[in-house]
Amino acid sequence: MDSVASRYAIALLSLAREEKCVKEYIHICEQLLNIFEENEGLQRILRDYGLSSDEKKSTLDLCFKGKIPEYIMNFFYIIIDNRRGNFFREILAEFIRIAYKDLNIKKGTIFSTIKLTEAEIKEIEKKTSEIINATVVLENKLDENLLGGFKIQVEDMIIDESVKKRLDDLKNKLLLKEGSN
Repeated sequence: MDSVASRYAIALLSLAREEKCVKEYIHICEQLLNIFEENEGLQRILRDYGLSSDEKKSTLDLCFKGKIPEYIMNFFYIIIDNRRGNFFREILAEFIRIAYKDLNIKKGTIFSTIKLTEAEIKEIEKKTSEIINATVVLENKLDENLLGGFKIQVEDMIIDESVKKRLDDLKNKLLLKEGSN
């Protein structure tokens, strides 16, 4: 990762730890990252070397003041004062990554044929967390290629509880028995 983004992300993590709000900061930064990714105009303003720091700070105030913690606003001001406005997205993404690692949280995806309820996702997260010895946070995505069941992907690990997988396992068992006769 870019060293500028890493340095700022580490500083924000340090601040979040000091405030004992790492999870809250992760949640806020995920929302902010979405806002920055969806609003090219905002990114353009923060990158624009023709605008003064005060103009950029005013834009940030209009967008976020009173909606995010003051410490994060002040952190944004520091980024602007140091002429690093073009790194907002990278800094937020890197902060989220290192904060998850710091808390031993792993993000993953659960693929299913139907939308799972929050309760179902929480139960699967709990069981998956026990398997991989980390707190797992899953996002549900629909996969029309599954016949039924579900498939979980957390980093490079896949837990396949799909009907197709079970049928393949059964087929392989039968072929092994047939081959040994």
